[in-house]
Amino acid sequence: MITILTEPIPPPRQYYTDNVKGRLRPLLRKLDGREPLKRPAYGGHFAVTRSLVEGLRKAGLPFVYNPRRIKDCTPDLIALSGLQTLEQAIGLRKAGIVKRLAAGPNIVGSPADNFELLGSEWIERYIVNSDWTRNMYAGELPSLDAKLIIWPAGVDEEYWKPEGREKDPRSLLFYSKRPDKELFDRCIEIAEAAGCRVTVLEYGSYTPPQYKQLLNEHAILVHFTPSESQGISLAESWSVDVPTLVWNQGVYVSHGKTIPCSSAPFLSDPTGLFFRDAPEFAAALDKAVSAPAAFSPRKWILDHLTDEISARHLIQLLEF
Repeated sequence: MITILTEPIPPPRQYYTDNVKGRLRPLLRKLDGREPLKRPAYGGHFAVTRSLVEGLRKAGLPFVYNPRRIKDCTPDLIALSGLQTLEQAIGLRKAGIVKRLAAGPNIVGSPADNFELLGSEWIERYIVNSDWTRNMYAGELPSLDAKLIIWPAGVDEEYWKPEGREKDPRSLLFYSKRPDKELFDRCIEIAEAAGCRVTVLEYGSYTPPQYKQLLNEHAILVHFTPSESQGISLAESWSVDVPTLVWNQGVYVSHGKTIPCSSAPFLSDPTGLFFRDAPEFAAALDKAVSAPAAFSPRKWILDHLTDEISARHLIQLLEF
């Protein structure tokens, strides 16, 4: 059994205070005629935590999620997100309450954010999302190299699924997350000149149901972002059986250093194509529109990256 932490465990006094408040709060809100408050279901990075928790549930693997008392921790623990969470977890490891400790992938943006904590000898495994993030972490903190494991979170294939509606093969959803504006605009011009219908979606401007609806209305996702440690929005698109054309500039700047990176670490032949500039986009678009049967993105997800597959994979990698 493993413990998953996305926030520090409160001290005993706070636990009992929170427990009393937790029991009284719904009653008081009911007396006031207000709707009861709901505690967020998943802490830390929502999509990563959700995938791991739900994947373990689907796999029937036992776990403890954000226990409210230290005595409820299991000997194996993952500090999934937050420096304060990791700091407490290291303390529990030193005290012998935790026997084996894994950390990541949502603790820091890079090891340079806190060399001391990430370099702790009390961490057995450190989780990163992809090959290029592994190279970055190992380069910035060589002592982590032997501890690093690559684990991408999965997606809920039962939620992110195609609706079976008829689509215009020339309908494109342009996903904008800090793109090269000149190239972004030029690619829209190329798409429209080729007879495509273009819808632009700005990162952070939508809810998951809205994104799923848009994916079910468009045949191709054109994804613009300088880098992705994993690319969950891409995996969601593939699960809806929408292939992706991905702008990949190939470099990431961290603490003044230029580092090789990827904008879609898990892109493959069944899920889509990369492009770097306007001519490569035009060629990729022509291929995607003229031969849609060449792609099988949902099958790739079902074979490699559902919540359950992802959770089982992490447990195997941890060797806990």
